[in-house]
Amino acid sequence: MRFLKIGADPEYAFGTLKDWIPRVVPANTAFGVPGFAGGFIGTDGHAETGELRPNPAHNVYLLLHNIGEALSVLHNFAEKKGLLLFTPPILHNLALGGHIHLSFDEAVSLGVLQTRLDWLLEPLEMWFPSSPLREQRNLAYPGRDVMRQQPANQVFHVEYRRPSTWLSHPDIAYTYLAMAKLIALNLKRRFPTNLPSVEVPVPAEEVVWLRLQHLLERGLVSADLRALPDKLRFLTENRKELINPNQPIYMSEWKKVVLPTKEDTRPQPQLTDSPPRRQATTTTEAAGANIRYATTEETNYTEENR
Repeated sequence: MRFLKIGADPEYAFGTLKDWIPRVVPANTAFGVPGFAGGFIGTDGHAETGELRPNPAHNVYLLLHNIGEALSVLHNFAEKKGLLLFTPPILHNLALGGHIHLSFDEAVSLGVLQTRLDWLLEPLEMWFPSSPLREQRNLAYPGRDVMRQQPANQVFHVEYRRPSTWLSHPDIAYTYLAMAKLIALNLKRRFPTNLPSVEVPVPAEEVVWLRLQHLLERGLVSADLRALPDKLRFLTENRKELINPNQPIYMSEWKKVVLPTKEDTRPQPQLTDSPPRRQATTTTEAAGANIRYATTEETNYTEENR
């Protein structure tokens, strides 16, 4: 069984901002037609919700590039309409998901795959997004419909619907997508049962660090996943700024994904959160060491499946 590609169809909301309060403009109203499907931008099955459909890729950075290109087109469209793009877990009555797609060269158990993805991504989802908004979203969404098998030719394609939308900032997107690929690469490996869980109780943030550290040190890791410790540290240090539900999408950061500069001088979000606990910092440092990177053959990475 080989992992082939990772894709996504993250959701967003159109809106305006008055006195720092977002007001939703339904996506079908913004596009001018119900059920608009314009290739890589359009509406969800729920026509008031916007959805991106970027091309999938084997490499997480290539997928981020595809998302950034789609967002650039969408942002230009929204600007002409005098609209902004928002991506909290829920905005008024719009629940916004960050669906992740995974493709394999043969069938895998949906139950096993969901258990493995939940093992790493559910603690991330419990920690990072705004808790009140995430809990409000999860009252009815995604419910029991966490995993879906999608029709595909000669490959096994699944959709993981647990996460809230991660479209606000490229480093948030990278963290969710890279963790999903890390699980896909290590699907046949044994996952430890002796690591802390959030029910112990251990803070969800620490559970994320400990479980990520285990996979990075003992699992199969492709080169495009090596930035995970740094990205997760960035999320830890800047969480309050990044989860602000009134903040429109960080389009300036996404544009740098599409057209990176020679020297990364991008401004970081204002540090308004307290410093991360020493536990998280220590784990981050440990997670960056002794990583075994996957070979081309192990990840089945070729120009054909990029």
